[in-house]
Amino acid sequence: MAEQIKMEEWLEELVAISSKNPDGFTTHEVAERMDRSTSWVRQMLRKAMSEGLIAMVGHRSSKRIDGVPCFTPVYRRVKKGGK
Repeated sequence: MAEQIKMEEWLEELVAISSKNPDGFTTHEVAERMDRSTSWVRQMLRKAMSEGLIAMVGHRSSKRIDGVPCFTPVYRRVKKGGK
């Protein structure tokens, strides 16, 4: 079982990921960087979004595992209660 990560630590990692791409990050990018499942990342995103710490800022064109083009949600870290 993977070790527990506190929300603050997770948000710090998102800031590092965001610095590489100021347009935002996808669930897959975070999962790869943190060596976690996309399911785990989505769970953390839901918590952070409910607290006003993360916002979905659009979509990015990517390819599914079968090579079919699709749009993937892009998220960005925001200050609590703001943008």
